[in-house]
Amino acid sequence: MGKEDRMVICGAGYVGSALAKLSVFAGIHTILLEDRKDFADRAKEIGAQEIICRPFDKAIRDLTEEANTAYVVMTRGHAYDEKCLLEIAKKESYYVGMMGSKTRSAMMREELRLAGVSAEWINRLHAPIGLSIGAQTPEEIAVAVLAQILSERSRVGNPLRAGYEVFRQALTCLKEGERFVLATILERQGSAPRKEGTHFIVGESGQCFGTISGGKLEADIVQAAMEMMTHGERIRIESSDLNNRDAAEEGLVCGGQVRVLMEAGVNRQ
Repeated sequence: MGKEDRMVICGAGYVGSALAKLSVFAGIHTILLEDRKDFADRAKEIGAQEIICRPFDKAIRDLTEEANTAYVVMTRGHAYDEKCLLEIAKKESYYVGMMGSKTRSAMMREELRLAGVSAEWINRLHAPIGLSIGAQTPEEIAVAVLAQILSERSRVGNPLRAGYEVFRQALTCLKEGERFVLATILERQGSAPRKEGTHFIVGESGQCFGTISGGKLEADIVQAAMEMMTHGERIRIESSDLNNRDAAEEGLVCGGQVRVLMEAGVNRQ
């Protein structure tokens, strides 16, 4: 899945709006669907990348097919939820959840079965939605739902495509023709803070995009990037060993080792 993670929320009510805010905060590309214009207009303050005001089933039908998508259904009524789920069942996704009681969730599963939705897909449906944390308010329910989505994303091996956002920021901010160095974590051991595949970009103007840890490690990578651009190096592998004192400065329990691939490039927009 080469694109950034995407969350499609059906319904801009209290819980839907609260979840959209959390999703945006978590750096997930958030699409909010709502068929009522006044609710859709109010939702514009949330900051979601897309707010679509159309009948739910038509809006879902026209969404691009992307497997890195989590669908959350929390409309104002059972009939609308069913329309959403029947369309979502035709799409790729790594998570589908519906808000509702155990009784209503059981009824929905039976209706989906009668409508011809496969048993395998129905078994994947998270309904009632969210982790069981005793959530009561819209904001608490939103936390429970987002936590469940992140857990499922991790389980199926669909990590957040943070690199996508890093590249987009860099392309927007770097001048045309400006040199940069792309740093990517190749491997880590111990308590090194970022995972393999994490990206960090350093422009020759000193602008940095993304993070691979902060603190000493990141400072070392920035210095190495500047050296590469000064001397015209195209590629380098940096190894960093955080001893216990360095690790304490990073906020870690103990040290770790990191190998970083550094590649020089030019922003050609």
